[in-house]
Amino acid sequence: MGAVQGCCFSGFALAGFGNSQTSWRQRRQPKSPRPPHVLVLGPPGAGKGTQCAKLADKYGPLHISTGDLYRAEVQRGTEMGQQLKAIMDSGGLVPDELGIQAILHGRLQQQDVKVSGWIGDGWTREKANSESLLRCGLVPDLVLSLQVPRDVLLQRLSGRRVDPVTRATYHPELGLPTNPEVQQRLVQRSDDALEAAAKRLDIYEGQREAALGPLRAFGIPVVEVSGNG
Repeated sequence: MGAVQGCCFSGFALAGFGNSQTSWRQRRQPKSPRPPHVLVLGPPGAGKGTQCAKLADKYGPLHISTGDLYRAEVQRGTEMGQQLKAIMDSGGLVPDELGIQAILHGRLQQQDVKVSGWIGDGWTREKANSESLLRCGLVPDLVLSLQVPRDVLLQRLSGRRVDPVTRATYHPELGLPTNPEVQQRLVQRSDDALEAAAKRLDIYEGQREAALGPLRAFGIPVVEVSGNG
């Protein structure tokens, strides 16, 4: 499984991907063209959101982040939103029955997604998540797995600062906001502190192959892409 040398969403032509893509397309792709369904995975700090946004802007599918969906549901004050708020405020993980099977599945049934397709932003972190996606029929055409050296990830995470008002993310090496008021309110997420970030990476690395297993078993191509740079 090599790194992608070039990528075109028109027919998902991936240079260097080889015959495995052709055979998968023959088995899985519908006869009539459909918009792209691509899942982007990677460790914390790999830049999943940034890469998803770039792909969405260039090729047209909608960037769908479960985190954004959850926050929007909370803001709407729905019954599901209240459940989500209680879970997230306690630091718990959103169960698949609520997150994938209800909120994410519901969003992907909307007309704009059906027309434009989707770029999924880190929807699965463990085997159970992947199995839930497949059970719900949320099957990607392709999985892009971002690869970044651990030392780079730790540097990114431990240096990351967040504006609690706008949720914008900054890093000293990439440039801080010029507005002094915004600079003063920047905070470091507790799970971005160096020790906590290292634990998050340990958890991801321990679950990565198990999370990819059901997707590979279903015949979905998993392509490793460098997220360093």
